[in-house]
Amino acid sequence: MANNNYVFKDNTELVLNAIASATKEGAQKMADCAVDSVQYQILYGYKDPHGKDGHTEIVDTGALFDSIKGDVKRQSQNLYTITVGTDRKYAVYVHNGTRHLKARRFITDGINRARGDMEGILRDEMKNA
Repeated sequence: MANNNYVFKDNTELVLNAIASATKEGAQKMADCAVDSVQYQILYGYKDPHGKDGHTEIVDTGALFDSIKGDVKRQSQNLYTITVGTDRKYAVYVHNGTRHLKARRFITDGINRARGDMEGILRDEMKNA
């Protein structure tokens, strides 16, 4: 009768570390993707006039465009939150509109536009882990 000796190696820690690394990398790439999409939305996302002068673009000086940032914060082992926004005080008026300016929901629209790409980024990171 054959002697069947099996040795099993526990790779749980290795797998969990790979998942944690992929999650962190994926979150940062997703944040970068969201920022790019919001900036694209600012430049090219709207075709209809929205002010008294009839211009369509949001950009006047580029300050709003340049201020878009993405922040990744770890909440727990494999849970990250991504925040995309700006510190420009007037951005809320551009985003939500005023009685003189039509709303340009550049953050919401930009993130919605990038949703599929961001899901793909995380899926790819997990596959590569």
